[in-house]
Amino acid sequence: MPNGWSAKNVALANKSISGVVTNEPVTQEFPNSAGGALNGVIKLKVSAVTQVGTITPKLQTANGNDWVDVKSGTAITAAGIQYIRWNIEVSGDQAVLPLLNKCRVVVTTTNAGDAVRVDLCEVLEEL
Repeated sequence: MPNGWSAKNVALANKSISGVVTNEPVTQEFPNSAGGALNGVIKLKVSAVTQVGTITPKLQTANGNDWVDVKSGTAITAAGIQYIRWNIEVSGDQAVLPLLNKCRVVVTTTNAGDAVRVDLCEVLEEL
């Protein structure tokens, strides 16, 4: 039985992205708790958004340096906050859970005119 939830900001300091990038890290690598490997939420706050193509955040997990895609957030179209959630009781999430021993958030953009700044990335997971 979980005994609480832990929140931590793992964003790289005001990470700005422009142009076409694939799986560009916007957070530090962060460890998963036992509960967080099954249930958690990422809160992503972005600003300075110029969306021409598609700007997509994604949660990845790894054991060593073999990063695996877990779940994408909705496309970023404007400054604001969005969430990426995972839950072992959601059938669509079960194929990628439990998460491996560490995670990161990356961003992929598809147009040279795309730009985004990540101001905050809080990870909230079960202890």
